[in-house]
Amino acid sequence: MNNDNLFEQLIAQPESPPQQLLGMIDANGLETIEYPVGSGITWQRFNPTQPWSRR
Repeated sequence: MNNDNLFEQLIAQPESPPQQLLGMIDANGLETIEYPVGSGITWQRFNPTQPWSRR
């Protein structure tokens, strides 16, 4: 596997965050996280037992 552009690939086509990552609870009670960090891509879920979904 070519790792030269791994960071760019993650930003261009991010997979969902690992389920064990914890986010912040927003005003609506949803857990949110930016992944990959610095990408501007936001993911959300109702509780830590659920998978992340892209917002």
